[in-house]
Amino acid sequence: MTTQTPRWNRLVMPVLATACTLGSLGFVSPDSATTTFRTHGATRARLRVLRPDLAGGTSHFAVGAAAVTTDALTGAPRLLKGKLLPTASFAGGPVTLDDLLADAERYLAAHGAELGVSMSDLSLDQNAVLLAKDVQFLKFRVHRDGLLVRDASVDFRFQKGQLHQVSNQSYAEAAVDERPALNGLDQDAARAVIGSSPEARGEHYRVVREDGGYKLVRVSAFDVQAQDGKRFEVSVEQATGKVFELRPKAFYLAGTASGDVYPRWYGEPAQTLPYRDITLSYAGGTITADANGNYTGAPPSAHPELKGFVGKHVRISTQSGTAVDVVGASRGNAWDVTFARSANAAASEDKDMAQSMTYYHLNKEINHAKQYISTPWLDKQLLAKVNQRQTCNAFWDGESVNLFQAGNGCANTALISDVFYHEWGHGLDENTGGIEDDAFSEGFGDTMALLMTHSSILGKGFKVADGSPVRELTTLLVYPADADQADPHKEGLIIAGSFWDLFLSLKDTYGEDKAGDILSNLALKVVFTASKYTDVYDALLEIDGADTSAARSPNFCAINKAFARHGLAKKDATCR
Repeated sequence: MTTQTPRWNRLVMPVLATACTLGSLGFVSPDSATTTFRTHGATRARLRVLRPDLAGGTSHFAVGAAAVTTDALTGAPRLLKGKLLPTASFAGGPVTLDDLLADAERYLAAHGAELGVSMSDLSLDQNAVLLAKDVQFLKFRVHRDGLLVRDASVDFRFQKGQLHQVSNQSYAEAAVDERPALNGLDQDAARAVIGSSPEARGEHYRVVREDGGYKLVRVSAFDVQAQDGKRFEVSVEQATGKVFELRPKAFYLAGTASGDVYPRWYGEPAQTLPYRDITLSYAGGTITADANGNYTGAPPSAHPELKGFVGKHVRISTQSGTAVDVVGASRGNAWDVTFARSANAAASEDKDMAQSMTYYHLNKEINHAKQYISTPWLDKQLLAKVNQRQTCNAFWDGESVNLFQAGNGCANTALISDVFYHEWGHGLDENTGGIEDDAFSEGFGDTMALLMTHSSILGKGFKVADGSPVRELTTLLVYPADADQADPHKEGLIIAGSFWDLFLSLKDTYGEDKAGDILSNLALKVVFTASKYTDVYDALLEIDGADTSAARSPNFCAINKAFARHGLAKKDATCR
């Protein structure tokens, strides 16, 4: 990715600060009694997700043929597919961000009128840029009258620099609600929800369905804090003073350095495995191990020591118990620093082992992702807070993975790798354009665990008594009949189940290892461009077909059958 300021930035407005964190994405649904709301009905409020109803149709633009999928309510073009530009702008070599921006600008100049948007309406979301060798994605946020339209976006999807898809969820046809604002009611409503002083976070538009179409409602956003310390974003309609949305901001996983780790969960025999990129301390400073846990360069008298789990990509903070402290043991001219699990602690409760597990497996997941995608977030140090003084859950809070200690019949969630694989998925979702669909983010988190375990079982050992898991991806849920579940974890099984069925089909064709590789390439890339789980199918076909000029992508039928089974695609009659 080019580091110079792209010329597009001179043409568009910056993304407003209100396009930020989303909420309540834990591994299981939190106890609804943990926070008391004063406003009637606010306890049932959650993320409001707008998923357009689509109807098939085909038409052609003047430049390049495009199959157009339209909105069932308004007839607006929502998805355009085909070779949308006659040639790419770049002249060979690696595709740069400026190349793609030039093509996006060229396409909008020719077809912005049909889409209802122009360059001045859009701002590039830098976090959602993907420049892979096979596919490239750009996501633009949409503005109206200088305000962000929070539910809207326009995605450009390229194969090797050639524009193949435009997802137009700009809602340009939506009329602005002209009702005047009721001064002061928005802040009063925000205060009434929690009971504390709200902190204003600006205003923006939200898209709502009305009278067979859409309209833009102006809302004010506030940060508020509950009595138990939890923070929320409250959006209030300016014209009515009614709470539009409540978003919880907590998202409810030479020498050698190595230690005991459970391959997946505490019910398995531990293995001694290397700590990737870990930092060790000695009297004269620190030294960092490599990807295999090996390190060199310390003086012979260094006496290296593991003082808590801190590394290049992951830092562990234990909220109860004590940080693991291990002094190295000499082995000839080398020093081995090896953590051994406690012989006294119960396997499902061990607070020291929780630190080792979380450090090892989060590094494993990050390294896996870096084989397929590149984004600045993967190179930042991730904080994981383990042994928190709560039980039976885990969550992503916008900055860190949070894992609970054992109790109330539940294991320490840092001893179950599925849990933090899932929570890390929320982090990737948030840092590749933002979480805009909580059910999609829950299903995506489950899919991240699937990539690492190749298992349909989520959270094995969550309940200590019988080792029972939390979810099973073989549960058949179908869109739209099973949409809008009260629990986004359950609704997320629509998309997670689609990925599981796809994995099984790929496994039958290629074997398990190759199937896992293909699925990782698809799932890790699609989050850059799909905002809702109903956006995923067409984007997957674009990724899958990036290395071929054939009319269909290599795994078209596998993808089609898996997603059609869950109502996310129309079944193709030619696929058996």
